[in-house]
Amino acid sequence: MNRMAKSPLKMKVDKTPQRIQRMFGQIAPKYDFLNHFLSLGIDYSWRRKTVKRVLSQLKTDPKGFDLPILDVATGTGDLAIEFVRQIERAERVKRTQQSSKIRVLGVDFSKPMLKIAQQKLEKKGLESQIQLMFGDGLALPFDADSFAAVSMAFGLRNMSDIDLAITEMIRVCRPNGKIAILEFTMPTFPIFSALYRFYFRTFLPKFGEFIARNKDSAYQYLPQSISEFDSQEKIKSRLEKAGLINVQSYSMTLGTVALYLAEKKS
Repeated sequence: MNRMAKSPLKMKVDKTPQRIQRMFGQIAPKYDFLNHFLSLGIDYSWRRKTVKRVLSQLKTDPKGFDLPILDVATGTGDLAIEFVRQIERAERVKRTQQSSKIRVLGVDFSKPMLKIAQQKLEKKGLESQIQLMFGDGLALPFDADSFAAVSMAFGLRNMSDIDLAITEMIRVCRPNGKIAILEFTMPTFPIFSALYRFYFRTFLPKFGEFIARNKDSAYQYLPQSISEFDSQEKIKSRLEKAGLINVQSYSMTLGTVALYLAEKKS
């Protein structure tokens, strides 16, 4: 969903800026429905677990959290909304005084996706707590050391320059701040892996294209981009080489999704 620079890696999947931006714009109206349907609703728990782990490391004192948080490639805003939901819940329990304004910023390269995200914020009354911006994940429009945490859900594999995307996340994160990346992976357990690959290469593309008709074969792109994406160990290695410390990964749903958590050096 963010503009892609020319990648130094040879990839079969087409990740040119024009295609990525156009593709997500075309499927934006059906994006949320298909995410929830094709994951059998498990995507809700992935975001809940991600936010819970990030916030557990952001607590500075009993009064609240270190903020703001930046959500890169925010799409229709689900992860940003989940951050606010859990922060509000924690503050109602722990704060005796009125909560201060929470600021979560969401950045994306697809205007149609951002439009839907804005509609969701207005419906939920979260406009004052989440700010949405049009921006490039490879050239984030923020000063260095601006955010207590920087997250990205299901956006890293769409970056043609993965290392640059990681570098930008680190740049805008504060010293001792947290980096959180949620991304699909290919399961390794033999029997389940075979079933998963069959589902991803047959049912998912056909059903996705039927529901969200588009000219860029978005739901052919999805399994291809996942199958060509780095393993968990390779992503952890990238994060460590970028200078992050305390790099950890957590597998979810039989290895189909991984959460990577790391810390920026002080």
